[in-house]
Amino acid sequence: MSRTSKKDYLLKMQEDYLGEWGRRKRSRLLDEACRVTGLERKYVNKILLGHREYRERKGRGKGHSPAAETLLVQAWEGAGCPCAKYLKSAIGKVLRDLGELQNVPEEDARQVRAMSASTMERILRGRPRSARVWSRRTRRPGANRIMAQIPCESGERVHACEVDPGDIQVDSVAFCGGNSEGSFFWAATATDRATQWFEARTSWNLCAANYVPAFEGNLEGFPFPIRGIHSDNGPEFINAVIFAHEKGHWPEARLSRSWPGRKNHNAHIEQKNGSVLRTFLGDVRLADPRLGRALGLLLEAINLYNNYFRPCVMLLSKTKRPDGKGWRCVYDEPRTPAQRALASGMLTEQAKKKIEETLANTNGVWLMELIGKRRRLLALKRELERGKPSAGGDAGASSDSPLRGAPPGTSSSFPAPPQNPTPPLSPVSSI
Repeated sequence: MSRTSKKDYLLKMQEDYLGEWGRRKRSRLLDEACRVTGLERKYVNKILLGHREYRERKGRGKGHSPAAETLLVQAWEGAGCPCAKYLKSAIGKVLRDLGELQNVPEEDARQVRAMSASTMERILRGRPRSARVWSRRTRRPGANRIMAQIPCESGERVHACEVDPGDIQVDSVAFCGGNSEGSFFWAATATDRATQWFEARTSWNLCAANYVPAFEGNLEGFPFPIRGIHSDNGPEFINAVIFAHEKGHWPEARLSRSWPGRKNHNAHIEQKNGSVLRTFLGDVRLADPRLGRALGLLLEAINLYNNYFRPCVMLLSKTKRPDGKGWRCVYDEPRTPAQRALASGMLTEQAKKKIEETLANTNGVWLMELIGKRRRLLALKRELERGKPSAGGDAGASSDSPLRGAPPGTSSSFPAPPQNPTPPLSPVSSI
């Protein structure tokens, strides 16, 4: 409590104190005034009765002259505008160096050397930094302009069974093998909550030049229009490049982000990252750029298999058991994401025809066998680490590589790939 506040408080209390004639009430007011101000009881009693005025103690005043303040500012600018704590530690040397260039009165220099760091801070507070300093580092502002435009909410605020296709959740998966040091491949992933359609593309690191094409390819891979895009607070999503890209290509889509530290707000894509990518690839480290083509082909095959030949279920209701132990979950009948998309009635005739042709012209068992062969990226990785030249450039495998051989587990009884007159989709033909 400052001295001015104490004085104002005692003057206000004096009116109540003199207006009371009862001894007990005056004693109560006196106790309160002593407790608030921290002054002695007898001294407070005299002030409240008007027998004594509140003492105003004057400060000791400044211990330096205006010329000393001017000299301090010159020394501060000559030293490169450091903070007061650092300037205090080097003020002697700075004044000596300044004295070699201009006249420095000894008395003013003595007063500056006697100043404390707090006094220097008070004198220099609010002064702009000198132009002799090359530049001031760019500080990140406290308010993020992009975050302020994206509402923060749970991506699971509405049950998936109650939404239409087009409510997309996006995320990123690192192929770092548990070591985030250096450069390695990432996978940009996206899934639809209603149909569980899944898309994944490769990205070398998370720079915009590599990540934006992967992010765009994922959203363009969905056969229905995008109505909403939900992400976490990762910098690969919350930045000006992705934000402008979303507004330019999907202006009708509603953007949202999860609350920080809440992974269950992005539950559908987190589940797909584990059940799809980690199931087929595991936690491997892919840190060689020459693995990009093989990894890209593998992800295309995984997308095709997961969307057309891998059934899944949808949660319809979740209620607490009567005994309080666990939950009772009700699911619908298993169907593939392609079947769910066809049954939704949200597809155009062109998209519907494409899905039906893919189902008719693609053998899921043979596709799974090809995925098993492409899973052997570690063999190609070891091959590249040994320095063995690869066929066809920097992203393939040599002619004797395990990736070029027959799929693992193939036998004479395994059926040959279907000989359809209509060629299959590009991911299968490229594999």
